[in-house]
Amino acid sequence: METFVAQLKATQLVRWVFCDTNGNARSKLIPGGMSAHFVTRQPRRFCTAVIPMTCNSELPHLAWVVDNGYPDCEMVPDPDSFHLVSWSKCQQPGSIGQVLCSTNWPDGGGPVEFDPRNVVRRQIDRLDRELGLKLASWTEMQWHLCKRGETGWTSTEPAGHLDGSQLMQKYEVLVSELCSSLMDTGIAVESVSPGSGAGQFCVSLGSRDGAAAADDAFMGREIVKQVAANHNLTATFMPIPHLLASASRLRINHQLVEAPDTRGDFKQPLKNLAPPQVLRHWLAGLVHHAPGIAALTWPTLNCYRSDKPGRRVTWSCSDLSTLASPTQALPVVDLRIAPMRSAEDGGDVVWRLENNLPSSAASAHIAVAATVAAGIDGILRRLELPTRPEEAPMLPADLASGLAALEADAVMADALGAQLFDFCREARLQFDLAMVAAKAHANESDSEALKREAKFYLEFH
Repeated sequence: METFVAQLKATQLVRWVFCDTNGNARSKLIPGGMSAHFVTRQPRRFCTAVIPMTCNSELPHLAWVVDNGYPDCEMVPDPDSFHLVSWSKCQQPGSIGQVLCSTNWPDGGGPVEFDPRNVVRRQIDRLDRELGLKLASWTEMQWHLCKRGETGWTSTEPAGHLDGSQLMQKYEVLVSELCSSLMDTGIAVESVSPGSGAGQFCVSLGSRDGAAAADDAFMGREIVKQVAANHNLTATFMPIPHLLASASRLRINHQLVEAPDTRGDFKQPLKNLAPPQVLRHWLAGLVHHAPGIAALTWPTLNCYRSDKPGRRVTWSCSDLSTLASPTQALPVVDLRIAPMRSAEDGGDVVWRLENNLPSSAASAHIAVAATVAAGIDGILRRLELPTRPEEAPMLPADLASGLAALEADAVMADALGAQLFDFCREARLQFDLAMVAAKAHANESDSEALKREAKFYLEFH
C-alpha cells in the first residue's frame, strides 16, 4: 500500500476508472494528493446510478432505482492496476495516472451486486469453491475505425483487407501507439491484424488468470478508443456501424485448470470424471445456455444484424475423439474445443475452449461471467451435447426474442443477480426498443437504419 500511495502522490492527476453495465469505462479525475487521501483516510464515494445508465445517460425506470443525487457507494481502487497513461495528450511525462476500481456499499456493506467486476468475480469464486477449478482466459477484440463525413459516419477504408500488409503499414503509427499503450498498462498483446470488414481491426490479448482477462478486455477497449481519438479517428465497438462492416465480436478463449483442495483430492462434482468428460460437460453447458449467453452479449439492436441471430447454435470438438460430436461443416462455429500446444517446444497438447458468441458491444465482464456460469451448470448437471445439429437450441432472432431467451434462462439470471438482470432487461425495453427502434420509419433502407442506429451506438460503444 505504501508504494501505491507514493505512486498516487507523484502523479498530477489520477483517473479512478470503473465499469458500467454496458462495458464502458466511467471515471473520476482526482488530483494525486487527494487520491492518496481517499486511499488512506476517507474512501471516495460516487452514485451507483451511473453504473446502469444507457448511452443517452438515462436510467432504466425501476421502482428501486433512484438517482438520489448523492454518493451512495465507495470506490475501491486496485493497487496492482495502477499505471501511467502513456497515451495522454498532456505534455508533461507521467502527469496522468490511472487505477481500476470496484465498488462497495459504504460502512462494510459488501460489494455492489450489479457492478460487472463484482459479477464476474462471483462466478470465478464459484468455479473454485464448487468445482475446484481455476480459469485462464484471453480475449480477441474487434472494432472498426470510422470518421464523420458530411453524410454521417463512414469507414476509413473503402473495403476490407483481411491481414492486409499494406493496410497495416498505413496504420502502423496508430497500431504502434496502441500496442505500447496496452503494454504500458500491463496488458499483454499477442497480435494486431486487419479484419475482413472495411476499417476493421482485431487485437489478441495474452492469457490471464481468474477475472483479470475481463479487466484487460475492458481497459483495452477504452485504450483503443482513446488512441484512435489521438489520431482524429473514432474506434467503435458497435458491431456493424456501416454497410461495409463485418460484424465485430469479442471472442472468449479459456482453459480450465484443476486445483486440488488441501487434502490433495478434487471436489465432489469432479470425482470420477476424466478431463475430457469435464470439457464435454462444460461445452454442453455453453451450448445449452447459448440463447441466454447471446441475449446478454448482444445488448443492442445493431448486434442482431450479424450472421448469428435466428439460427441454431453450432459447436465443434471433433478434434478430440473422446468428445465425439456431430461434425458440422459450417462457416461459423460458435463454441469450440480446439487443440493448443503448451508453451514449451514438444509439450503436450492442451485444449482451449472458445466462446465466439459475444458481440463486440458486450461487456467483457458480463461475457466472461455468463461463460463461466454456463460451464459450471454443464458440469454440475452433467449436461450432454445434442446428438444431432438439428437438436441444438436456436439463437434469438431479434432483440425481443433475446429478451424472451434471457427471461427463460434462470442460470443466466442467477449469474447476473436480480438487480443487474433487471437493468439489462429494462435498458433493452425502455431504450433500445422504445427509443431506438421506435424511430424507424416505413420503407427504411439498411443504410438509413444503420445511420439511425449509429446516432445512438457508434460513439458510445
